[in-house]
Amino acid sequence: MSVEMLQDVQHGSFGLGSLAEVGRHFGMQPALKWRSVVKEDPKVGVTKVLGKSVQALVGAIYQEMGAVAARQFIQQHIISRPIDTETVLQITNPKAMLAQLTKQKNMEFPVARILKETGRFTSSPVFIVGVFSGVKMIGMGFGSSLKMAEHRAAKDALIKYYVKEIKDIQVPEANDADVSFFVDKTKDASAAQS
Repeated sequence: MSVEMLQDVQHGSFGLGSLAEVGRHFGMQPALKWRSVVKEDPKVGVTKVLGKSVQALVGAIYQEMGAVAARQFIQQHIISRPIDTETVLQITNPKAMLAQLTKQKNMEFPVARILKETGRFTSSPVFIVGVFSGVKMIGMGFGSSLKMAEHRAAKDALIKYYVKEIKDIQVPEANDADVSFFVDKTKDASAAQS
């Protein structure tokens, strides 16, 4: 998976827009003491402010209740939220990406094949295309043109490969001593001496 795709998924989970949705879910919006810099549209910037407020809430939980409580809050209210990966992933050229992926994985080069079609010579045709690597169909898509259907089939293959829904993500348990953002200098000094 490319770095950009990982960043897109990370942003979909922890970006300000996603965190703002958490803030809206908690009903934080009426509690904000904030005014938009654009007087004509008071909603400009509210997503950023709500997202930053949720970040501050996590920081406050960490400071007041410890790392374990902050971890539990993140697990229950942020990580566990489903994200629409198709919307989050910005796949601009799926055919080229799929060709690169199959080469990287030593698979056969992907080939698009028409599975079904209707109305080819009408004003509203529909094509269903499958993308195959060897005999295995790895993606399927539809469209009003062959090009559109092939594009969607390649994107479907990438999404199936990269995005596997993982339910009930478990963050390893830890106590307050195990989770810290600060470097323990005593451990670093003893490691340097040995």
